[in-house]
Amino acid sequence: DLTGSVAKVDMDNLLNTPVGSFDQTLGGRVAGVNVSSGEGQPGGTMNIVIRGNNSLTQDNSPLYVIDGFPVEDATLASTINPSDIESLDILKDASATAVYGSRGANGVILVTTKSPNQDKVTVDFNAFVNVKTVLAKPDMLTPGEFAQLANDYGKEFNASQGKAPKQYYTDEQIAAFNNGTAGYNYIDNIFNEPAVSQNYDLSITGKNGKTSYLASLRYEDTEGVIKGSTYKQYNWRLKLDTEIKSWLNVGLNLWGDYSESAGPRMERYNGLLMSAINFANTIEPYNDKGEYNNKFAITGSPTYNPMGFINEMDSKNRILNNRIQGYVNFKIAEGLTFRSQVGITFYNTLNQNTYNDKSYQNFANTYTEANATSNFKYDFLNTNTLNYTKEFNSNHRINATVGIEQAH
Repeated sequence: DLTGSVAKVDMDNLLNTPVGSFDQTLGGRVAGVNVSSGEGQPGGTMNIVIRGNNSLTQDNSPLYVIDGFPVEDATLASTINPSDIESLDILKDASATAVYGSRGANGVILVTTKSPNQDKVTVDFNAFVNVKTVLAKPDMLTPGEFAQLANDYGKEFNASQGKAPKQYYTDEQIAAFNNGTAGYNYIDNIFNEPAVSQNYDLSITGKNGKTSYLASLRYEDTEGVIKGSTYKQYNWRLKLDTEIKSWLNVGLNLWGDYSESAGPRMERYNGLLMSAINFANTIEPYNDKGEYNNKFAITGSPTYNPMGFINEMDSKNRILNNRIQGYVNFKIAEGLTFRSQVGITFYNTLNQNTYNDKSYQNFANTYTEANATSNFKYDFLNTNTLNYTKEFNSNHRINATVGIEQAH
């Protein structure tokens, strides 16, 4: 019996929302669960907090339990194909620690994937396309307005210093700015209008004798609203359940994903968005020699051209996850069962960056660079439980469980 606060997510409404991961749809659907975007990049993991922050200095993310296997990395949990999910339950109070210990102190999200229980072969195909646009852009001066303001500054400031007025732009240049034959709108040119996302999902489920099966494939291609920001993901799953004997059942669950992501430098300082806001739109991206105009309009001091962040970007992050889960279930006697399950997760990442002589890296540090970082890890979990259930009548029953678990 379960006591405490538990919320069940309406899966019909969730699956009708055209998104690439289930965590993107939880916001506003469950009381006490706050969802926010961590970085805004396509494919980025959402920040989920259940019933407020429990710590000022430590991570407040919940524990994910996927088909009985705990996952503490939100990035791994968010890569599940939403169409593979059967149910989502959220444990929101301290009672979760009674089952999962201190790992459940921030709440627990229970994810149960679909099981192959169809008596006939069923093929499902789902596809959708998303179109995204920027709701509001910064209100910027036009090139002509900026040029006139610069001339007014040169006149009034020099006059206050007892100097002759300085004219930064001629009347002919201002006229060209006003009729659109000169100048460059950096804000408009750093955004995709529109950004298109595609999602395709295919699943096959059925039963052959005493063996039931489910196989699914999914492909996602997401274009961010910032030019150069992309995310591609491939998901796969194979789930088998077999009744070998009336007292013996075995099952296998193979699933994983591969993703590629890329995007320009979006730092708070010296990043694409702030540079596009601050860079004068009276200056074209390139000079007559085909080189970037890397200088401020008035002072002439060096600053990196915003379009270089997009055009000279050569960075890609790759992630490959594979998970193997299996179980054996013995029916020893009436009401007495033994279950052993094993899960192994393989996690691989590869980050590659190349900075040429036109990149921001070379502009800021006067050297080119190429680097690659690879990371590999795996998790292992084995759970063995012995369960006895005996019901005497509607008011009396026994339910006893003994278990042992090892993980590393």
